[in-house]
Amino acid sequence: MPGIPFQATLTSDFAEDAAPTYIKIKLIKHKRCENYWLVKSWGRVSSPWVQEGENCRNFGSLDDATAGFRTFFYEKTGNKWANRVIFDKKRDKMSYMPEETGTDNSLARCKLRAPVADLIRKVFSEEFLKERMVEFKMSANLMMMDGNTKHRILLAYETLDRLREAVEREQTNERKARIEKDTAVFYDLIAHIDRPPLNTPELIQKKTDQLAELIELAELHDMMTLHGDSGPRHILDQLYDRMGVEIIPLERESAEFNTVQLYMQAGHFHNSCQILEVFSIRRPTEERFFRHEIGNRKLLWHGSQLVNYCGIFTQGLRVAPKEAKHTGHSFGMAIYFSDSFDKSVHYCRAGPGEEALILLCEVALGKIRSHGVRDYLYGSAGEFDSFFVAGTASPDPACDVLHNDGYIIPVGPLKSAVPLVGSLYNEYLVTQTDQVRLRYIMRLRVTEDCHPF
Repeated sequence: MPGIPFQATLTSDFAEDAAPTYIKIKLIKHKRCENYWLVKSWGRVSSPWVQEGENCRNFGSLDDATAGFRTFFYEKTGNKWANRVIFDKKRDKMSYMPEETGTDNSLARCKLRAPVADLIRKVFSEEFLKERMVEFKMSANLMMMDGNTKHRILLAYETLDRLREAVEREQTNERKARIEKDTAVFYDLIAHIDRPPLNTPELIQKKTDQLAELIELAELHDMMTLHGDSGPRHILDQLYDRMGVEIIPLERESAEFNTVQLYMQAGHFHNSCQILEVFSIRRPTEERFFRHEIGNRKLLWHGSQLVNYCGIFTQGLRVAPKEAKHTGHSFGMAIYFSDSFDKSVHYCRAGPGEEALILLCEVALGKIRSHGVRDYLYGSAGEFDSFFVAGTASPDPACDVLHNDGYIIPVGPLKSAVPLVGSLYNEYLVTQTDQVRLRYIMRLRVTEDCHPF
């Protein structure tokens, strides 16, 4: 079989006295005909390892043989063979020991620096994807993740809008029938394990929020299934190249790292996060289209859930589709930023003990419109390039740092200000993606609850 050597060593540290502590599996082919065998041997780990048994299973085709191999690997480890490079050890399941030989692309040497490789593993986690599907009570076999996923999500948004309107009005027999019918339509579009009636504003809003994340889950799933089982390059190298970004870890002793850290500390009063890594990040597409000429450029924070970073890396920050108008955007449909770490980190939605990613973006604010009316952004921007919502505290402008590339980093301590709408921290909003350029991404460990602001 040219290409991948289908062979693996599995070990366990939970085995009882009668159970094997290692299993070796390998596919072999008859030299002269299309016959294949899945060979399994097992025994106890010692020095040398002691083999206590062996058996073979015959297959009449390569497809059947590789399917049998993958099935056995999944049953024993809880991981897919295609994703063994991001192997996630399961409780009461066996571990996988990568082989050091062969042409398997997952065993090829990864060319990425270790911190970057770890970041890619974090973003492209199949286990994380499945956990989110289970939390949403959606079909755990990812049956909705196909080529029509985004179209179905947009239709589901429209269905929820009809449900929202029907629920908010006085209930009649006709409206109750409409709710029942549209509930069935929604669950036909988005497969769920449970199918409760969508007859309350709270449940409809919950499903609306989940649809916004499902778009990101679909993109993540697509990226994870694009790489195949053949080729000489490591899977992480392939995923990195597909994203079209340049990610470089910063040295902790560097001036660049210290500036970013200072900016974080200036707006971080709860000591709820620990810096693990800081990376500079560059998307060549943004470099070509960024509207630096409108001026008033600042480095600002943007918090987002881990599931969103596949889309962020591949396409940059985007404005949510108009169908997602009910997904909790306080001031309308836009990309939101803050000059306070504490404001943005809340939107990472990570709890104590978990990891989070947060962005620093160069934002071309241009001519800013300051306003305090909570629904102002639903109107036209007119002559303005961005919107500003003042909070009770702002960084001291006297401490601003001018970056060599010409944008301002507001690293000053927060000083009291007069808010227009009662927000605790400043928010900046832009509606055009060509006003945003990714600059840094910070990997964090959350130690305490990140309080909302």
